[in-house]
Amino acid sequence: MDILHRDALFDIASGATVLASGGGGSIQTAYSFIQQILEVKHPVQLVDLDDLNDDDRGAVVAAMGSPESFEKIGLNGAETRALSVLQDRLELPLTFVVSVETGSNLFVAMLAAISNLRGPLKVLNADGANRSVPTLSLLTFSESVAATPLVILNAADGPFKGGRYPGALTLDLTPETTPVEQAQIAEMTLRPLLSSVGTFDGIAAIAGWVMSGRAAQRSLISNTVTQSQVIGSMLRQIGPDCADPLGAFCEEYTQTFAQALTPLFGNTRPCQLADQVSESKGGFDFTVLTFVQRAEDGTERTIVVLNQNENLIAWDTRCSHPLAMAPDLLCMMGRLKASVINKIVQPLSPQDQEAARAVLTGFHGLSVEDVVEEQDLFLFTLPAAPELTTGPELARFNAILQSLGYFGPNLSTQCQQGD
Repeated sequence: MDILHRDALFDIASGATVLASGGGGSIQTAYSFIQQILEVKHPVQLVDLDDLNDDDRGAVVAAMGSPESFEKIGLNGAETRALSVLQDRLELPLTFVVSVETGSNLFVAMLAAISNLRGPLKVLNADGANRSVPTLSLLTFSESVAATPLVILNAADGPFKGGRYPGALTLDLTPETTPVEQAQIAEMTLRPLLSSVGTFDGIAAIAGWVMSGRAAQRSLISNTVTQSQVIGSMLRQIGPDCADPLGAFCEEYTQTFAQALTPLFGNTRPCQLADQVSESKGGFDFTVLTFVQRAEDGTERTIVVLNQNENLIAWDTRCSHPLAMAPDLLCMMGRLKASVINKIVQPLSPQDQEAARAVLTGFHGLSVEDVVEEQDLFLFTLPAAPELTTGPELARFNAILQSLGYFGPNLSTQCQQGD
């Protein structure tokens, strides 16, 4: 079991925002949770899947809703309260907490674990996607672990007053429903609630998917937190004056993980965000991102990315087929303006501010909330975890792509290899 101290948390934020595939919450959201974590007297204890035993029991704790609302409202302690409501329903105590996905939600799970009212819990070095995903049914544990009882608790200051946990709702489904059906029903039930103005306002904390240690080992993707930390450490080594940041990261990444990193423009030069059109509806943020790269001879190439909370499909305007698509990760990497960095580090202690500023002035992952028009950034793909590329899991990603207007074959890395 490892203890995650401040510098490890900073590296995890830099790496997790890469793996979040343009979603999962902004780097600013991640640091707002790190600030809260550093104020809790208990450290984050990270435990590997292989170290769980039959006596261990855990649950998933997460933020659900619009990333834009996540950044504006936060959770205001709703993650800890939702976990407490869930534990009141259980006969046996919990020993660990699971992050729903890779991204800023990692820090939601960490904060809930160390702030637990019944004593700190371990954080599992695993999650349900090794990326961020737009719907609950896309998570690996939704295939085999029952979602309910599932607690949802508003983060905004809504009209609920009185009681120990005002505003907490618990979804219960009959045992006859399969885990996949439970995830789908939960999605259909909770999304309209999230859209309600004056109550949830687009964001909530959820707690559910209670699982044994053995169930966790069968249903989760392992080593997701440490992978984020390693990626963050790689990015920290790339100086702001590096002539080829993506080339340096690509070389280090492929050597370490034996995976391909594929620049979407076919080279390691930066591109610019030329246009961004967003709409929030139904508990989702829908965004069309237009990226342009200009060659030395003045010619331009344009790539358009469709984002539903996360980047899901990329089109080259010169081609009749997509360049890349989910479940592969469509990642954005870059740097923030000094004014944004100042805003992020301001709530931290003076000592932590200095350390955070040193990390944030370098390269890290970017979400759709982080990028601004005319910003230089790097756009590339990483292969999805194999668990997301077979059978029913892939079919559910294909259904999301169809809702965005693409009905062709899935062109993700594993599918092209015939896996």
